[in-house]
Amino acid sequence: MSWTNFVACLPRRCDARKQQQHAQDAFSKASPGAGWAALIPQTLHSWTAREFTSQDIAQFADLRGHIPQRSEVFWPESPVAVWMLLDRPSYLSVIQTSGIVFSRGSALELKRRADALKFAVDPSSFMNWSSARTGMTLSQQQLKNACGTGAFDYLMSNADLGADPVATVPAASGAASRKLRLYRCAAAGRPGISLE
Repeated sequence: MSWTNFVACLPRRCDARKQQQHAQDAFSKASPGAGWAALIPQTLHSWTAREFTSQDIAQFADLRGHIPQRSEVFWPESPVAVWMLLDRPSYLSVIQTSGIVFSRGSALELKRRADALKFAVDPSSFMNWSSARTGMTLSQQQLKNACGTGAFDYLMSNADLGADPVATVPAASGAASRKLRLYRCAAAGRPGISLE
């Protein structure tokens, strides 16, 4: 069997024994350098790929100006974007809770933050790693309730919450209904309080 047979077998999901035999045959006949050389383009692409381009980051420059440097932002749909596009601390996300296994202090703080949002989102939603998702899709009412807790300073979402946003960023697709909105949240700290 050749290297091409081995690669062709992958999309068809050949059984494991046949796949292993293709691999052994391909690697025994190919020079060691050829196998590694075939991996270089894919590896280079993976190492240099960026989820957020410099154009994406530049598009959020004006919005960053509306958020004080140490203000925490809750962006449930895209928690990584808080760090990468807004350059601000993220209040809470499923990604952040993965660190609870390494630090008791972090575990207690993240649980406190999840509990602070209990009137909007079930705290276990942040602590459950069984799904492969990183973002959360919350209803308008959940977003309003979360903002009304006073637990964080700003909320970023593409949902129209019926209040004037501090700033907006048009979606790349150009659909006005999908534009991103930055809301300043109430500081009263009571559940159900509407946005400022």
